[in-house]
Amino acid sequence: MADRTGKPGKPGEPGKSGKPEKGEKTRNTRQKRLILSLLEEARGPLTAGEIYARAAERQPGIAKSTVYRNLEGMQERGEVVRGRLENGESFYGAADGRGHRHYMICRGCNRMLDLPACPLASMEREIEETAGFSVTDHVIQIYGYCAECRRRGRTDGPADASSAEK
Repeated sequence: MADRTGKPGKPGEPGKSGKPEKGEKTRNTRQKRLILSLLEEARGPLTAGEIYARAAERQPGIAKSTVYRNLEGMQERGEVVRGRLENGESFYGAADGRGHRHYMICRGCNRMLDLPACPLASMEREIEETAGFSVTDHVIQIYGYCAECRRRGRTDGPADASSAEK
């Protein structure tokens, strides 16, 4: 990658590796703004495929690789959070002030709901105070059945990922 003078940068040099370092300013492209707005508008997290489909509706011609590349970079910089469904498929949500999110995932319909608060915040402080261990990250994904699936009697196991509510 070339810098402003046209001279190629070396991998590992800040700002010249092609991937901005955490905290380093990044370009606020139209595609990045679109992805963030889709995640903020969604009632819950979305899979990369769902994000791409919604992005293509608003911006015809957007490449799938552009969406995936933006999601990867945004996740590395803490702008979005990534989780995994039981089938291994990744899902993404807009990062909140905590820098992470936690989800309740319905095994009946794959619907993903935000856990409203981080139940480990006080535990992290206690771990640091008592054990001297600095927690840098954690993930909580709670699996079960949403009210709608329970009402319909759909509590028999994981759903196909294509049946997820959008």
